Amino acid sequence: MWQNNFRLAWRALLRQRQHSLINLLGLAVSIAACLLLYRMVRYELSFDRQHRQYDRIVRVVTAESNSEGTDYTGGIPIPAMDAMQSGVPQFEHFARLHAFYPQISVPQTPGQKFATDGLHEVAVYIEPSFFRIFDWNWLAGDPLVALSEPKSAVLPQAVAFFTISYQAVKAATANPVNSLRNE
Repeated sequence: MWQNNFRLAWRALLRQRQHSLINLLGLAVSIAACLLLYRMVRYELSFDRQHRQYDRIVRVVTAESNSEGTDYTGGIPIPAMDAMQSGVPQFEHFARLHAFYPQISVPQTPGQKFATDGLHEVAVYIEPSFFRIFDWNWLAGDPLVALSEPKSAVLPQAVAFFTISYQAVKAATANPVNSLRNE
């Protein structure tokens, strides 16, 4: 029975070649468009899924309009952040970020500096509330009290093991050599 149905369909396709070609091309384009749309939506919804409260994390950006259109940058002026903290009660926590590429010196290894360029690591000045927003696996320390002291740092595992021996990771302190100075 199935052979009969396939034979009839094949004959109909051969009899009306232009019509069949248009239908098959339309079907192929529509399936490709649906798959592409699915992949784009899935990609956009995949960000920060590793965090427990991913649906409550937002990033505030600045829209800059010029003659070529609108550009979005990942940051806002400091006074705007202060105004948002006092004027938008829907946001529970705020965390400001400032990134730079550091060299790290470890007091336990005097005179030795570790460039992080090869690791593609970026140092980031952040507020302590950052660890209330994002969930990270910690080798040592407590995320709720991390960065509460001035000149404190949190190192990712790759940088910590690169600069400090495995046994000393827990007790070590590190200083960014080319850090920004508050004067």
